[in-house]
Order: sequence, then structure tokens, then C-alpha cells
Amino acid sequence: MDSNQLRDILLDNKYISDIMIEENASFKKTEYKFLISCSLSTNSKLIPVKIGLPLNWELSLIDIYCEIDKLPFIPHVEKNGKLCLFDLEGALIDWNFEGVFNQCIDKAIKILDDGINGKNKRDLLEEFNSYIYNRDDYKNIDVAIPKEKKNQKISYCTKNKISKVRKKNETDAEYLKRTTITSYFASTLSSDFDLWGYRDRTQFNGLYFFLAPNKAIYPPDFRKSIDLSYLNNILSYCSFNIKDKRYLKTKDMLFIFEIKQPEEINNVIGFLIENGEYDIEFDKLKISNADRIIPLSVNRLDKSYLMNRTSFDKNILANKKYLLIGCGSIGGYTFSNLIKSGVEDITLVDSDHLNAENIYRHLLGIEYLYNYKAEALRIYGEKNLQNLNIKTVDNKIEDAIEDCSIEFEDYDYIISATGNEILNRWLNKYIVTNKIQTPVFYLWNEPLDIGSHVAFFDINYKGCYECMFTRDDGGNLYNSLAYTQKGQVIAKSNSGCQGSFISYGSLISIKTSLMFMDLLKKHALNRIHSNLIFSSKGDDYYFKLAGLNFSKRFVSQKSDSEIIEFDNIYNKTCSICGEL
Repeated sequence: MDSNQLRDILLDNKYISDIMIEENASFKKTEYKFLISCSLSTNSKLIPVKIGLPLNWELSLIDIYCEIDKLPFIPHVEKNGKLCLFDLEGALIDWNFEGVFNQCIDKAIKILDDGINGKNKRDLLEEFNSYIYNRDDYKNIDVAIPKEKKNQKISYCTKNKISKVRKKNETDAEYLKRTTITSYFASTLSSDFDLWGYRDRTQFNGLYFFLAPNKAIYPPDFRKSIDLSYLNNILSYCSFNIKDKRYLKTKDMLFIFEIKQPEEINNVIGFLIENGEYDIEFDKLKISNADRIIPLSVNRLDKSYLMNRTSFDKNILANKKYLLIGCGSIGGYTFSNLIKSGVEDITLVDSDHLNAENIYRHLLGIEYLYNYKAEALRIYGEKNLQNLNIKTVDNKIEDAIEDCSIEFEDYDYIISATGNEILNRWLNKYIVTNKIQTPVFYLWNEPLDIGSHVAFFDINYKGCYECMFTRDDGGNLYNSLAYTQKGQVIAKSNSGCQGSFISYGSLISIKTSLMFMDLLKKHALNRIHSNLIFSSKGDDYYFKLAGLNFSKRFVSQKSDSEIIEFDNIYNKTCSICGEL
């Protein structure tokens, strides 16, 4: 597209006038193929703007700038005057330039009109922290917001270790840059300083306030300095209940405000007050003087906030207790998926150690070798996520039940990820015989990656794990829902009977664990009303190459995945749950 074609597009847009086009121009430290100076006709007034067309507009759209000093404080305007037109996260750009251009112009006019008229003032609350980030005088702080919404003490530290010792040949500018504190960490819990790696930092005093004002508190105008009246207005909604007034005798006091706005929006804002002087009238704190107010851009680290990026709704899996039996390949990936889904309370049971031959199909690697698998997973979880309550039993599940260190009724879910049919049949018999009300999931892989299975059982529904097993004409017991034809030798061994194993890779274990998570969430949402088995085919290449045979079920299953409900297949003569 040349400048003449561009001019024709501009002239065809009724909202654009006073057009001037520059080619290969720079504006606001950005290079543009075309830079357009023009006026936009809004409902409010004629507004002069600059429109930048980058070479790669197909990826980044166009940029529109306004003169912010001539506008009120309105949403969606960055500190360089650039309008935030569209959120490109998850967006799709049509490569019809004229259509895209006109759509951007329409959006710019709406932003300016709604901002000047106050129609989109709510957006200031939606984007609260971005207006702190737009300031030239802000610093960063990571904050683990407390669960308990009450005014309380909070501690903070610097994130970067700073040595004031002058380095050899270091210039004044280099020294100032290196010794300037730019980021902080804060929490009400001392354990969080350990968790996030700040155990050895000096901690300073701060205050956390939770407030629910009857009028919205908007972010400060980033074009102006923040004065004491802005902070004191926020403090007027807060009760101050710290009895020890010496706590305020801190050189640099941190203030963190969590604001529940009338619009049902929660905002968090922070400030560092240098050499502040404070008055207390009744139960209200007021800042009477300060050398400097430093606004803080808050990055929240509390779990409830972080989990919002993974959930469509409230965390349906939290606040429940899980028993995970088997911490091998499937169990490891299942554990990881559980804690990443917000699960906190898990008991892990496994009597085996993590050996070198395990690591290429296990979640964990060399760092955890020769630990008990359950203990290794606990260490891994607590190193990577917060607020976990993980208990480990380095014993066989049957022994743990016998010595009463495990009571099935104490848990909301039982998960058997051992893949061991002998153990699973024993578990099933124990649960059904003792009328254990806790629902159970059984997870296992087929050999050589040909498939995955997850079975769900609740004793209040028809069928049980044992119903999957039947006998052939010779009286031999086999799993009738397996993908592998009965009677074949599948297990391999590199070191005799004690070292036998069934070949499968890590990818199939990941798939099995994801299938389980899908069923678990469905059950938590009360979407499962029968016992069932969820089976999914994998890659059959290596299975065929090994000369092995598929079962009739594998051959007859036409779709990649299949769910069979036990209402239709349960065994009335089952020795465990049968009616006869």
C-alpha cells in the first residue's frame, strides 16, 4: 500500500479531517511506515491525534495517540498518549486493512467519547493497577494477600540484595542504578518469606487494610503527583486497631490497601511512606506529613488470586481431602495436576523408592533419586506451590490400613494410581465389604502406549471394579475391558523377577492423569451418576511391532475414546457386589 492509497482510505472515513501523512517516520520511540497527523471528530469535540501504521500491522494493528494533557483522566490511555484499542490476547486480526483501520478509528472515538462523558469510568477500576504502572515514580511489590480480611500488620523486604560498597571503576550512574531499590516482597506470614526465597532478608513494618467503601475509590491520575489527601481519603474508610503505637515509628512504612469496590471489583494498591508522621483520632489513622510517597504496582501472589487464571468458576476441587495410592509415573503426574488445580490436602502412599530406571517416565528427575516416591513428591510440591498440606505414608496401603495409619472414611476421594490389578481388586473388596462411602478412581495404562483407562466407583451405584473381570473357558481370570488380548506375556525384566515392569512412556501417563482430572471435575460438579470406565486409545504402532494382539474390545471400539457405564454391564453374579 502506498501513500495515495492510504490517503483515499482516510478521506473515505467521515470522522477524519486535517490529514497529513509522513512516510518512514518515528514517533514515541517507535518506527512507523506511515505516521498520520489528523483530527478525529467525536461527539464531544474535534480531537487532534497521531496514527502510526507499523510495517507489521497484521500482527500489532495500528497505534493511535492523543495529547493527554488536553484530556481529563480517562481509561485506556497510556502515559505516552497511546490509546489501548484492543486486547490482542486471544484475538484474531482480519488482514483487510481498510476494515481493520476503520474498526480501530471507531474504537478510538468510543474510548474518547465515553471517557470525556464519564460513561466508562468503571474501566478505571477494572484496570486499576495499570495506572500505577503508567507512573514514572512507581516501584514494584509482590504481595501475598492474607486470607483473613481484616486490618493487620504486614512485613516487607527488598527483593534484591544490595551492597553499598563501591565497585572498582564504577561510575556514579552505575552505582546509583545498582543500589536503587526497585522491587519489594510483602506478606503477613513469616513462612511466605521462606517459600518465596526471602528468608535472609531484613524485614520492615507495614500495614494491611481491607476496606469496602460506599463510594468507588479510583486510581490516582498518573500525570500528577500523589498527595496526602488521596491516602487519607482511603484511610478514612479504615479502622486502625494496632495497640502498639511504636509500630508506626518506622522510617519507610508500607501501606497495602485491598479495596472491595461498590462495583464488586477488588483492587489492591500499595504505597511506601518515607519518614511519615501520623495522627490517630478515635480509630482512624491519618498521615500528617511525609518526605515522599512512593506508589507501588502490586503483583499478587496469594493462591486465591493466582488460581483465577486456571478456573472458570470457584475452585471446585479445593477444601477436600485426597488419598493418592501409588506415586509412580501415573501417580506423579496426577499429583502435579491436583496441586496445580488448587488441591491442598493430599496423603501420598507408596513404599517404593525413586530409582534411576524410573526417571524417564516419572514427573521427577535426578534431584529426587533414591528418596521414597511419596516423600519426593511432597518435597517437590512444597518447593513449588504454597499452602500445601501433604502427608506421606512410605508403606504399602494394605499395611497402612491394618495399622490404622490410613482410614478411608477420612477422605473425600481415593485414587489408586498403581496400575496393579491384584492390589486394585483387594482395595475394591475392602471398600465394598466395609461399605466405605468414599468414591474411588482407578487409573492405569495399557502396555506400549496403546491406551489409558480411568474407572470410577461409588458403592451407591451398580457395579464395582471386580465386575470388569471374568474367566475364559479354561477358568483363567482376565480383565474383559482391557485393550490387550488375554494370555500374552507383557511384562519385561532387566534384573530377574524383582525388576519386572510393563513398558509405557511418560506421555501415556500424562494422558491418563488428564483423563482422571476430567472425571474428577465432573464428579465434583455432580455430573456423574453411575459407575463407569473412561477408556482412550493411544498409538498402536509399537504394540503391533512387538507382535502382540489386541483384545476384542480394542478392535470393536470405533471412537478414540469411550465411556462405558456399569449400569449396563455390571455382573449380577459378581463375588463382591453381586445381587445373587
